Amino acid sequence: MAEAQSTSAGGAGENGNPAQLPSYEEQRRSAPVLLSEEAQRIRWRLNGPLTTAITVMEHPRIDPGNAVFEPYYHGLGGNGVESWHPFSQSPYTTPKVSSVTIWVDPLDEWISHWLQQHQFHVREGDYNPATTRFGPLPGPGEERDDVTSYEEETGRRLEACCGSERPVNKGTKVVVRAATGGFLTIHDFLSTVHPYLMNRRADIVAAMHAEQYRGIPVPAEDGLFVDPMYSNPHSLTLMDEAEWLKNHRKPGLRVAQDAATQARLRHLAPKMRASSEQAIAILQARQRAAEAATRTLSSLGLGDVAN
Repeated sequence: MAEAQSTSAGGAGENGNPAQLPSYEEQRRSAPVLLSEEAQRIRWRLNGPLTTAITVMEHPRIDPGNAVFEPYYHGLGGNGVESWHPFSQSPYTTPKVSSVTIWVDPLDEWISHWLQQHQFHVREGDYNPATTRFGPLPGPGEERDDVTSYEEETGRRLEACCGSERPVNKGTKVVVRAATGGFLTIHDFLSTVHPYLMNRRADIVAAMHAEQYRGIPVPAEDGLFVDPMYSNPHSLTLMDEAEWLKNHRKPGLRVAQDAATQARLRHLAPKMRASSEQAIAILQARQRAAEAATRTLSSLGLGDVAN
């Protein structure tokens, strides 16, 4: 896949040309990359075209009973060009990046949930041969990422169990790039990812049903909401409107939660906690490195230079 021709407003590369911004993956190796304050205002329903699916909150946190949502699509301008909410040209992340590879929780975790559920049946011999099918392991040069150690040991691959087909190649490997060669904007992200998710909506619902053994109810297909994670903006979670409102309400406001919302929040809590801990760990590591550098400079009598 071709590299994005991204440039930065600051800094310069060879020959005095603007320096290319790093990708999301490159940037987060050295510092946290967060969802921008503007991008936190996205209200994203996975239903219909981009022109109607996206609205904009006045603030990242709202009072659900009195919230005002601004239209994202502003129609055709006098020159016949589509017009969008001004925040569409704001950066999607902080700091700015040139591209990001997305992760969609239900799709990218689908194979893991499926194997956890069905490989147990095979190990225990508790399966119906009429609804179970095995096949050979992938050959040399073929994708082997989802082959389990048990399958390696037995030399056979579980292809179907309990009448359910193994979700092969159902993950996401979509790279979203800055459209104009600069930083990745909110519109760059939404205009690429929304139609992709709409085309995968049936897969998303099927993947969420694969989690049913965990007791997590699945929203109706036309009631799905997409919510980018603040500390991992490449990661998109899917939920119903009640849960989305719970995530975006102002502190101190109580919102009634049904059983489905409670179950989904319990499932997401460990991942959200791990993301926060990861961001804190990176910040602490950077602080320790800075303190060590200051001590080294001081020992060399260069403390004033560092300041």
